[in-house]
Amino acid sequence: MFAERPALVTRCTPVSIHGVPYVDVVLDVEGGPELTARLGPEAVPADLRAGDRVLAVSVMATVIELRRAPGGDVP
Repeated sequence: MFAERPALVTRCTPVSIHGVPYVDVVLDVEGGPELTARLGPEAVPADLRAGDRVLAVSVMATVIELRRAPGGDVP
């Protein structure tokens, strides 16, 4: 049910829906398909940007949180 997979952030766009902030992200998952997610600011690192390496936490194939991966940025 729960999975934590390494991924690369390929796109990260802040959005506001009726004044509520969200972040739309596109992830290139290692050994898997490209994933998209709309997450609240509490579920992503504060300074997330394209090129960051993250751990994508998912439940039943739905990304619920991104955590900074060891090593962080892509060299």
